[in-house]
Amino acid sequence: MAQNSIIWIKRGGILLLLGGILGLGFILADYLTRLGSSEIAVAPGTESTIGGPFTLVNADGRTLTQADFSDRHSLIFFGFTHCPHVCPSTLERIAATLAGLGEQAEQLHPLFITVDPERDTPARLADYRKAFDPRIQMLTGSPEQIARVAKAYQVSYAKVALKSGDYTMDHTAALYLMSPGNQLLESFTQGVAPEEMIRTIRPHLGD
Repeated sequence: MAQNSIIWIKRGGILLLLGGILGLGFILADYLTRLGSSEIAVAPGTESTIGGPFTLVNADGRTLTQADFSDRHSLIFFGFTHCPHVCPSTLERIAATLAGLGEQAEQLHPLFITVDPERDTPARLADYRKAFDPRIQMLTGSPEQIARVAKAYQVSYAKVALKSGDYTMDHTAALYLMSPGNQLLESFTQGVAPEEMIRTIRPHLGD
């Protein structure tokens, strides 16, 4: 009888332990989900620290600086062309936003800045842009130039090795609306639909 009691106590302890582990798993999963959904949100009070001068090269091989985009607002996204999901879906959202803005889209510079300059040459960017809106300016540069612009916009990125021997890029999926004076006006997370982006951007643009 005593031995059976000990067995049941042990089983009960194991069940409680497993239940605790499962509960912690759900809590961790929820935390990671919320972290992932907010990882590109700008922390309150840091808006004024985002943005700055840069020198990059576009898909035509032309060297451009931040001053070349100072005549309009800019919608800036950092990514890379070998990105499987987030980058193409974000570029599609940008394209849909431009279409929805109609004539107001002419007041906006949509910029795609690569975090993978090793593979994203001007020729590669020119070919990649064909799948999206041709108004999107694709920008690359030397590793040092990319590091500087990423730091200015508080974008983090890192090369991640794959089992195939290739690599991918882990990066902040930032989407920023900047003023002509290079001040952050709005930031958008991955969950923001083009319709909401349009409603948010319109008031910042002229008629």
